[in-house]
Amino acid sequence: IFCLAREFPADQNEIILDKAIKYRSRGVIGIDIAGTESQTIERSAESLNRYVKIFDKARKAGLGTTIHTGETKNTNGEGVLAVAQYLKPDRIGHGIRAAYSEPAMRALSEQGIVLEICPTSNLHTRAVSDLTELQYILNQFDAFGVKYTINTDGTYLCSTNLAREFEILAEAGILTGDNQEHVRLLAFQSSFLEK
Repeated sequence: IFCLAREFPADQNEIILDKAIKYRSRGVIGIDIAGTESQTIERSAESLNRYVKIFDKARKAGLGTTIHTGETKNTNGEGVLAVAQYLKPDRIGHGIRAAYSEPAMRALSEQGIVLEICPTSNLHTRAVSDLTELQYILNQFDAFGVKYTINTDGTYLCSTNLAREFEILAEAGILTGDNQEHVRLLAFQSSFLEK
């Protein structure tokens, strides 16, 4: 997955997209947008519009699309909602702030956008206060039919792996049994390798 950046000008991100398309036959499967959310592109329709063309072009080329948003406490569900409405990604990295916005959760559910939930990362960055808040968030997503997978967001930085992420959630009683299996299956179904 080639990662575009909020901090880059649009033309630089377009160059990265063109490289992703060019190297699709060599294993490039998607694009992502990441970067500091204080410079978030989700603040206005005008700022999001410069990425609409990039996401449309990526989809037409058969690439998967994801964007990191709704991760920090200084963001909100409205940013996730704007991304869903304008960019229509396959997945959203984190997106946890959507749990505090019914319109955002409805949009995610209706469009089938999959959230990439990263428990250890979200705890380390204080995107969630504790496991109790994470449980509330996942319960909200379940109640609204929002799809999500469990991820690591950097095994080396967070000193974790996928098995440990599931173990943390199981030990806290957040995600157990059939729910764990459902989330694992969804991860395979939403993989960009299937595109």
